[in-house]
Amino acid sequence: MSPLKIDLPSQDKESQLFSSDAFLQKILPAYLPGCRWFTSKGKRIGACHLIHHFEISPAAYIVIVSINFADGSNEVYQLPLAIIRTNKVAELYDGPKAHLVLATGTSETNPFFLVDAIPLEEFRHALFQSMRDKRSQEDGLTFEGGKTLSADQSKITSIVPAIDSSNTAIIFNDRYFFKLFRKLDPGLNPDLELTRFLSEQSDFTHSPAYCGSFSVAATEDTNFINLGLMIGKVDNQGDAWAYFQELTEAFYTRLIQQDLATTAPPRYQVTTSYDDLATAIQNVLDRETYDRARLLGKRTGEMHLALAGGPDEDQDLAPEPFSESYREEVFAAAHRLLGRQFNELSYKVSGLPAEVKATADSVLLLRGLIEERLAAIKKQSGQLTVSRIHADYHLGQVLKTEDDYCIIDFEGEPLLSIPERRRKRPPFKDVAGMVRSFHYAAMGQLLLNDKYSTEQRRQLTNWGEWWFRQVRSSFLNGYMSVVEGASFVPTTNAGREDLLDFFVLEKAIYETAYELNSRPDWLPIPLKGMLFALQDNKGK
Repeated sequence: MSPLKIDLPSQDKESQLFSSDAFLQKILPAYLPGCRWFTSKGKRIGACHLIHHFEISPAAYIVIVSINFADGSNEVYQLPLAIIRTNKVAELYDGPKAHLVLATGTSETNPFFLVDAIPLEEFRHALFQSMRDKRSQEDGLTFEGGKTLSADQSKITSIVPAIDSSNTAIIFNDRYFFKLFRKLDPGLNPDLELTRFLSEQSDFTHSPAYCGSFSVAATEDTNFINLGLMIGKVDNQGDAWAYFQELTEAFYTRLIQQDLATTAPPRYQVTTSYDDLATAIQNVLDRETYDRARLLGKRTGEMHLALAGGPDEDQDLAPEPFSESYREEVFAAAHRLLGRQFNELSYKVSGLPAEVKATADSVLLLRGLIEERLAAIKKQSGQLTVSRIHADYHLGQVLKTEDDYCIIDFEGEPLLSIPERRRKRPPFKDVAGMVRSFHYAAMGQLLLNDKYSTEQRRQLTNWGEWWFRQVRSSFLNGYMSVVEGASFVPTTNAGREDLLDFFVLEKAIYETAYELNSRPDWLPIPLKGMLFALQDNKGK
C-alpha cells in the first residue's frame, strides 16, 4: 500500500500532526493493520486518540495512541515516529522497510516523510544516551540506567535485528538487548520489575542483567507505563526448546539405528545420578540429556528461591501465605476451566480420528477423578507461601549457553492484565509449565520432523512417553535438590505430587482446548499428559 499524502503544519509546529484528524483517522487506520506487532488485525478500527507524544531527538518522537475498536474494545500502542526532510529516505526505507513510511506530503512547499523512527540511527542513539544519562523530561518521560550501563561510556553503536516479535528489538554496542514495547498496558511491567530485582537485588546470575528502561510517570503512579527495557545481551546457542528437539531427534535416531523402535522401553527408573541408572537405560538415554535436564531443574529452583527472597518491606515482592481463600479461588478457576474445555471436547469428540477419539473418550470418562485431584489443592497446608514467579515458563523462555542456561522474558502470560501477571502464585506452577514443555518436546519431535514415517511415529510414541518420564524425573530431582525445605515446598512427597499434579492438570486442560481448535494432530499430547498426571505412581 502506498503511503498517504497529507499536508504538514509549519516546521515549528510539526508535532501538531499527531493530534490531527489526518493522522488519527486516516494514517493510523491505514498503517496499523499491516504491522506485525499490531495484535488486533481482525478487528475494525473505530477511532484513534492521542494520549502522549514525547520528543526524543530533533523531529523524532515517541507517540502513544489509544485505539477504539468497533466491537467496543480498546488497546494502547507506542509508535516511534519521525518527520524527515531528506533525500536519504529512499536509501533508509527501501525494499522491506518501505512499509515503515506512513505518509508523505509537503510543508511550506518542502517535501517531508512521516516514518517509523527505528531505522534512524540518531533516534536509536538518543534513546541509549538518555538511559545512560538517567534523563528525566519535564513532560513526564523518565529514563533509567542500571549499574552496568552507568559504568559504560563507550561509543554508541546499534543494529536492528530481524526478529519476528510483538515488540521491536535493538542491539546496542553488541552488549545490550533493548525491547521497545509496542502494545502497552498501564502498570509496572513484570519483565522490568523482576529482571531489575534479580539483577540488582539478588544473587541469581542466570537471568539477563538489567541495564536500563524508560517509562511515563513514576513507578508507584497508577498511570505508570513502561515503554522500553534494556538487558544485557546473552551470548547463546539458541533456546532450550530447539536444544531439546536436537536431543530428542538424536534419541529417536539411536532407537531406529539399533532396531529398538519396535521393542518395549526399559522399566522407568528414578535416580539422583546418571551413573545410578540401569545399563539398559544408559544404552538409550545419553548423559547429556539427563544432566542438562537436571541442571535446568537446579536453575529453576535457584530462580524461585531468589524470587521468594523479596524484602518484607516490599509488598509487591515479599512472599505471602497460600491462604485458604486463595486456595479455594485457585481451585474454583481450574474447575471452571475444566467445565468449559471438557464440554467443548465432548461436543467435538465424535469428529476426531479413531485413535485420538479413543484417548479423548478415556479422558472424558475420568472427569470425576480429575475434579477430585484438582480439589486436593484445597487441602494444602496454610503454612505454604506464594511468591512472584516467572509465570510463563517453558523451554522457549530459556536460552542455552555454552555450558549452562539463562532464563529470560519475565513478562508473564501475555493475555493476562498487568495486575494478574504480577500476582503471587505457587512456584510449582512454573515447574508444571516446564514439565508440560518437556512432554511437548518429546512428542513434538515426532510431529514436526518429516524424517519419520507414519509407522515409525507409531512405534516411537511409547518411547517418547518413556523419554518424557525419565527427563521429567531428572528435572524434578535437580529442582528439589535446591528448594528442599523452602517455604513454598510441601513437606511431604504426597503434598508435592498433589501440588504439581494440580498445575500440570490445569495446564493440560488449557492445552486440550487449544489443540482441539488449532492443531488436532497434537491433541493426544495434552490428553496423555492428563492421564499421566492421574497415575498414582509416576514410576509405573
